[in-house]
Amino acid sequence: MDLIPINEHLEDNKEFFSNPLCQESLYMTIAFFKKVGYKKPWISYYAMENNALVGCGAFKGAPKDGVVEIAYGTFEQSRQKGVGTEICKLLVDLSLKTDPSVTITARTLPEKNSSTRILQKNGFVFSGTVNDPEDGDVWEWYILKINEPTPNYLCRMSEDLNIITGTKAEQYESLIPQIKGLLEGEPDVIANLANIAGALKEQFNWLWTGFYLVKPAFAKTSDKELVLGPFQGPIACTRIKKGKGVCGTSWEKAQTIIVPDVEKFPGHIACSSLSRSEIVVPVIRNNEVIAVLDADSEESNHFDEVDRIYLEKIMELIEF
Repeated sequence: MDLIPINEHLEDNKEFFSNPLCQESLYMTIAFFKKVGYKKPWISYYAMENNALVGCGAFKGAPKDGVVEIAYGTFEQSRQKGVGTEICKLLVDLSLKTDPSVTITARTLPEKNSSTRILQKNGFVFSGTVNDPEDGDVWEWYILKINEPTPNYLCRMSEDLNIITGTKAEQYESLIPQIKGLLEGEPDVIANLANIAGALKEQFNWLWTGFYLVKPAFAKTSDKELVLGPFQGPIACTRIKKGKGVCGTSWEKAQTIIVPDVEKFPGHIACSSLSRSEIVVPVIRNNEVIAVLDADSEESNHFDEVDRIYLEKIMELIEF
């Protein structure tokens, strides 16, 4: 992706003026230049990827008192593809390359949304609520400078998922990058498993979603069994032996098992009478199953190969 500068005067932007995507924003941008001035590189840009305009990004004027504010947007046909995150990154990189001493800020609506997630992915931290003369109360964010500690009054806001509709594959394609963002930088496996379970539950609203971990059996033997880990949903079975039920069978065979109708699965363990179909995906490291992901639905024939493919990809993201 490249940032294409918008020139100061309208007549010098003929390639943009002829594009229906740019006409309204171009007039607004030229008017903004007249208000705040035009000093490269602290200007506005259109973002181009694969010879197509996908969005826009801007510095809201040159730095003042060592602070510069950025803004960005994505054209409708390019949303849900990580374009906004990349535009934000390019603006940050350009600012740091031009003057590393400048503090980079951004403002969003006072609510968790796609823009706040974009900022978090690019290293911004939440500063607080401020009053903008044009937009009223907004949330302000900024990037910490190198070696600058996070002030006590700041908090890193928890990730909020961008829930989408569409085909099952499209939902997974949107969810996986967000799960990557949740896991990034967090070394605690239980915290990560909890967030994955929560993300899957929130996106798909399955009856039950969670993990079982391979651990020593309760009795003092050399055996191991599956022990309940982080989950979302009704109360669950606490321990499952190898080869028992869908989870134990998945562990024993080291492969994903899809059950269209749980009542027809030999030895099915009914942790909830509401469950009608199930998928269990093993987490395999060094050729050994160390955990399984279990998901249950109230609908029969709910899970299929699409779920298997994408859930296996998600399991690969987990660092044990």
